[in-house]
Amino acid sequence: MNQAMGKRYVAHSQILPLSKGHLYYGEDLSLQRDVILYASEYREGSASHDYMTRLGKASALTHESFQHILDTSLEGETLLVVLNRGNGSPLFEKVGETGWTFHKIITLVSELGKGMLDAMEAGLTGYSVACENLWLKDDGRAAVINYWETGVTETQGASGLCVLLGQLAAGSAYALDPIRALEKHLGGPRMQASPEQKAALMKLVRNVWLDQASLSSLVFGLQGLLTSGSPAKESPSAAARTGREEPPVRKPQVPADTAPWAPAKERPPARAAAPAAASNDAGQEEAAGLPAPKKWLVGLSALIVAGFLIWLLLPSDKPDKRTAEPPEASSSPGPTASGGNAGGSKGGPSTKPSPSLSPTPSPSAEGAKAETGIVPALVGLTKEDAEKQAVAAGLHYNFFLENDSLPAGAVFKQDPPAGTPAAKGDNVTFWVSKGP
Repeated sequence: MNQAMGKRYVAHSQILPLSKGHLYYGEDLSLQRDVILYASEYREGSASHDYMTRLGKASALTHESFQHILDTSLEGETLLVVLNRGNGSPLFEKVGETGWTFHKIITLVSELGKGMLDAMEAGLTGYSVACENLWLKDDGRAAVINYWETGVTETQGASGLCVLLGQLAAGSAYALDPIRALEKHLGGPRMQASPEQKAALMKLVRNVWLDQASLSSLVFGLQGLLTSGSPAKESPSAAARTGREEPPVRKPQVPADTAPWAPAKERPPARAAAPAAASNDAGQEEAAGLPAPKKWLVGLSALIVAGFLIWLLLPSDKPDKRTAEPPEASSSPGPTASGGNAGGSKGGPSTKPSPSLSPTPSPSAEGAKAETGIVPALVGLTKEDAEKQAVAAGLHYNFFLENDSLPAGAVFKQDPPAGTPAAKGDNVTFWVSKGP
C-alpha cells in the first residue's frame, strides 16, 4: 500500500498485519504530521451496520489508554482509519527487551485495566489487549490500537490482561498461556517477584482464567500487589527475608535529635544513666529503648501487608464476589482497595485483620462494607434501556448480539438473573436479540 488515500494520507511502511486488516506508519499530507493508518476491506452486509456503529463509538472515545481516532475514510471497498501516532512504538517490538521488572509490568497492566473499565462505561468491550494490539508510550503506559473490532476471546477483557501479563513475563508476543508463562518466569531474573507476590498473582490469574473474577477484581488485585510489594522492594536485606525482624543493632545508631518522634531531651539522659548491661541482656535493653511511635509504625506496616496477603491466599467459596468496589475506589487508601470485598463472600470483611490500632472493627465500617443492591430485571427491555438500568444500579455491563425469537433489539437473557444481590461495581451480562 503506497498510494495516497483520499489525496491526504499516504502509507510509508507496514507495522504488522492484524486479524482483519493491515497497520501502517503513515503521514497526513495536509497537516504534515505522522499518523498510524489501519486499512481493511469493507463490504456491505448484515454486519456492516454493527461495525460502523462500533466504529462510531470508538471515534467518540478520548482516553490515554486508547490511540485516538483522527479520521475515517471509505473509498470503494477499502475502509481507512487514521489514528494519532504520538510518541512511542508498538509494544510487540519492545516486549523482548531488557529493563522489564515486576513493578513495571504490574503497573502497565493495572493502568491499562483502569482504562478498560472507563471504556466499558462508554459501551466498548471485546477488543484485544494482547501485546500485538498495543502501543507502548515513552512514559511506560500502553494504549490499545484497534478497539472497534472484536478480538480473539482469550485476548478480551480480564483474560486478555492475563495473556498480556504472561507475554510480558516471558518476553514474547507468542506466549498465550498465562498460567504456564507466569509459573515459569515469576521469580526469575526478569520479574523478580517474591514468593508472596508470586502466590498472590497466580491466584488472581487463575481466578480470572476460570471465569471466577472480573476485570475490576483483577485491577484492584494488581494495585494491591503494588502496595504490598513496596516494603520488600525498599528493604531487600537478609533480615527482611527472614520474617522482617527488627535488627537490634540498628536502633541505637539513630541520633535522638534526628528522629522527629523522639526529642533529644527525652530518651538520651535515661540511656546515659543506665548501667552497662550484661551481654545476654543486650537485646532486651535495646528493644526496651525503641521509641514507642516507631514500634507502632512498624507494627501497622506489618499488619497492612499481612492482612492483604491473608486475603489473597485464603480460599474462598465465592471468589467472583470479590469485585464489588467501583473504579472510584482506586483513590482510597491502600488497605481498603487491596481488600476490596464490598460484596463479600462468607467470612469476608469481618474476619480480616484491620490496619487500625484496635482489633475490633467499627460498626460503621462493617455496615458500609455490607451495603449491597440487587440486579435489575433486564429481560424484555431494549438494549438502551437495559444499559441505563445497569448503570443506574451501579453495575458494569457487557452485552452480546445473538439470534432469538424476540424482536431485534430486545434483551432475551441476562446473567446474573434479576433479583440477585449485587454490590456497586459488579458485572451483569445480557444478550440482545438480532431477530429470528
